[in-house]
Amino acid sequence: MDWRRGLSGPGGMGPGTGRRLRQGPWLKPWPGIRMGFRSGAVSGIMITFAGKIYTEMNTIKTVAVYLGSRAGRRPEYVRNANRLGQLLASSGIGIVYGGASVGTMKALAEGALAAGGSVTGVFPEGFTGNKGNLAAGIDVSPASLGLTRVVYVKDLPERIATMQRLSDAMVFLPGSFGTMTEVFFWMEDWQLGWSRKPAFVLNTGGYYDGLLEQMHTMTREGFMDPMDASLLRPFAEPEDLVAGILET
Repeated sequence: MDWRRGLSGPGGMGPGTGRRLRQGPWLKPWPGIRMGFRSGAVSGIMITFAGKIYTEMNTIKTVAVYLGSRAGRRPEYVRNANRLGQLLASSGIGIVYGGASVGTMKALAEGALAAGGSVTGVFPEGFTGNKGNLAAGIDVSPASLGLTRVVYVKDLPERIATMQRLSDAMVFLPGSFGTMTEVFFWMEDWQLGWSRKPAFVLNTGGYYDGLLEQMHTMTREGFMDPMDASLLRPFAEPEDLVAGILET
């Protein structure tokens, strides 16, 4: 769903959000997306769109991002990860991720840090990454990245739980078994009613089309409720995904 279609000018309402968007003067072009404001005890944002700025309340301040320790075969995997980091940072949304300094994980962190964002890495002590990195002697630790903060944990399950605890929503990008483990951990908590934090998918090049179709199969065959299947909100481009976060 394109949230921008619901902007109706001064006093317009975002679709399904129940929040009022207030048009303000032009302050900066689209790439900035967001500027902070505070009125009393209320914090919010300013969103630039179509030559105007709209202020909106936003409950998502930090997102957990799950993605790969490899770069993938297509350049858009790294490019989209880096772009997502830039856009989240420009929107004032903090990032919590697995802390590694390789693959699309590195691209995300570098994009956000270059844009002045807050990036927290959650990294298991003594973790050496996948067998390929270990064999090649590649250091996957966050030491070289200059992250805003690093939280060291004892193992991978604690990393998953810590990332969930420190964030208001989940975003996941193309990855492998590790990414899937993290995503399904999050989804199971949702299904059991232990969490109601939203989840967003950057479905670069249709990477997760098969997974999304499988969820529809689970629903059709009676193994999953439609509400649970609707947890994952897919977006093809980083700009659309960030816009989806801002409307939540």
